[in-house]
Amino acid sequence: MKKKFSIQNSLLYLVLIGYVIMMLDFLFLGRLIFSIQNNLKLPAQQFNVVPFMSIYEDIGAGRLRLNGNFLGNILIFIPLGIFISLFRHNKNLIFNLIIVFSISFLVETMQFLTSTGIADIDDLLLNSLGGLIGLFMYKLISFKRHYLSTKKVVTILSAVIGFPVITLYIYIVIYGKVNFIP
Repeated sequence: MKKKFSIQNSLLYLVLIGYVIMMLDFLFLGRLIFSIQNNLKLPAQQFNVVPFMSIYEDIGAGRLRLNGNFLGNILIFIPLGIFISLFRHNKNLIFNLIIVFSISFLVETMQFLTSTGIADIDDLLLNSLGGLIGLFMYKLISFKRHYLSTKKVVTILSAVIGFPVITLYIYIVIYGKVNFIP
């Protein structure tokens, strides 16, 4: 059975592709390209398997602000939870959370193997929390709604939030900064 072409599906897939590219750049390529451009040697492979250690260290050093490592790891995986729920016919929360966890584990493993980041159990937990928030957001959107109307809501949110975020990210990658004040 052929799937019908629709602007809605095209928009969703376009935002999904932009999201995946942004994730790959943010988690791997940006760090690798920065190191190459600045003739920096990639750090040795590092990992942390002690839960909450890096979070406690950030708190102890007064660095736990709602940005960067802590909030970034949560925020970057929220759309993943939404997209997994949207595109999978099986809406089982536990199974979809296992998918989010597995993707996060793959990301942390790849960061370790490529030396483009520290493989950190805290990142795995925070990424999974972000995915779980996305899964719950989808459940909230679809509560007492038919799949098609849920898909429309996600499409609108993708257009309103996804495109500006992706556009801003591309701008930052190209120009290196954002100046809102001339």
